[in-house]
Amino acid sequence: MKKNIILCTVLFILDRLSKWYAITYLKNVVAVNSFCSLELVYNRGISWGMLQFEDPMLFFWLSCAITALLAVFIWHTITHYTKGVSGIFEFMVITGALSNVIDRVWYSGVVDFIALRCSQYSFPVFNIADIYVVLGIAGMLLFSRKRFD
Repeated sequence: MKKNIILCTVLFILDRLSKWYAITYLKNVVAVNSFCSLELVYNRGISWGMLQFEDPMLFFWLSCAITALLAVFIWHTITHYTKGVSGIFEFMVITGALSNVIDRVWYSGVVDFIALRCSQYSFPVFNIADIYVVLGIAGMLLFSRKRFD
């Protein structure tokens, strides 16, 4: 567990620094190449900007629901860890989700800044914490069979 916590602490700091950089320096869109750009967006919804709420009360209740789900997932992870499951992928999900919850409290929206485009298709703007969540869920799905065999 100590290695998981150290790794996730480093990942958390990397995400927080990247968001600080985005807030501090991304006043305009910065084109990295024809496929990727950096542009600051505050996501007040859920994944891919769905359920965007301008109403502060709706945003508050959505944020409460997300925080409650995260708390349940943390409990799930601790429970599985005590049964001998590594938990690295779960810790990655927790790291990314926790950083995004902090954004909701501090900035009234999740700080997103990585934009990918290919031809006419634009992928929703995301952040490094979102990458942790996606990789963590993918890892959990790929290795879940071992847990239930």
